[in-house]
Amino acid sequence: MLRKLGIIFILSIIVQLNSFGQAEQTIKPFSPAEHALLDFITSDSVNDLSLDLFKENLRFGVSTKFANGVSLLKRKGQIYLVLMGSGRLYQIQKKAKGAYELIRLDSTFHTGSNFGSINFIYKDTLFKLGGIGFWKIKDYFTFFSNKTHEWELFGTKKGVFVYQSPDKGIIYYLDQLNSKLYLSNSIDQIDFPYSLNNTFSDTCRVFDFKEKKWQNLGKITPGLKELLQKSVDLKSTIGSNL
Repeated sequence: MLRKLGIIFILSIIVQLNSFGQAEQTIKPFSPAEHALLDFITSDSVNDLSLDLFKENLRFGVSTKFANGVSLLKRKGQIYLVLMGSGRLYQIQKKAKGAYELIRLDSTFHTGSNFGSINFIYKDTLFKLGGIGFWKIKDYFTFFSNKTHEWELFGTKKGVFVYQSPDKGIIYYLDQLNSKLYLSNSIDQIDFPYSLNNTFSDTCRVFDFKEKKWQNLGKITPGLKELLQKSVDLKSTIGSNL
């Protein structure tokens, strides 16, 4: 057992060293489809937006080496791009119609630990929940600090293991008024670190930001469970499933 743990520890160090040594990711110019999407989004300066994008034609130049998807978030007219797989955070500023500029806000360098994280803005603060990296599914929240320009731990009484990918169905809803985050289900690891097997949990939960704790609401319906287990390439907080 100690030998297995030792091998995993050594491999994790190698991966982290490689991760820290990665060159700065170069964001390619936006495609016509991405320009059209941003023009559509910026035309509405009132409503908030949360889109999780996995398709290659809407990745805003982000390579799959650095992220398995991107989150496009809008709050109070400001648009942000979050990479699922790193701590990199960008603000998208409109210069003219069809002309946009990416401004990096974070000072992080580490990548590879938050693939498929759930990203959202609560009370004008950007949060991450879960994600997967270095073989481990995360069960905690982090938030972006405007003071340190880093992702800081947000302490809770209990965690929920969860991550998103095109073939792992997860939907969520943030109730800003009542300070609650609703989560359809989670992806649990069975016997880590002895194996990388995971299982689909069909328990719906809600997180209360005031009390900083999760509560189980019950099982999701069989119809929704079947839908979630199918490939979902684009996810939004807006939809009939909620």
